[in-house]
Amino acid sequence: MEIITFIAMIVLITLTGVLMILAFMVGASTAQKLQKGEEVEIPKINPMQAYREHRESVEALKEQERTNTILENINNYKGDSTGQIDIK
Repeated sequence: MEIITFIAMIVLITLTGVLMILAFMVGASTAQKLQKGEEVEIPKINPMQAYREHRESVEALKEQERTNTILENINNYKGDSTGQIDIK
């Protein structure tokens, strides 16, 4: 049980260090933009909108794959069911 706790502590320490380095890099990048007089754009994140867009893109991809399978079946048609792919 002590080894698991020790490993968990090492992982947390490592992740904390990585996050600190990433935060420093983002801050340095922002400071350089401000120093050059460029405008810093703060991203506006809407989780519900991001989820809807992701879901729509997944559905569009599935529909595209289905359409491609149908077209491939049409191209492979030889008068019987050989070479045909099941449509999901």
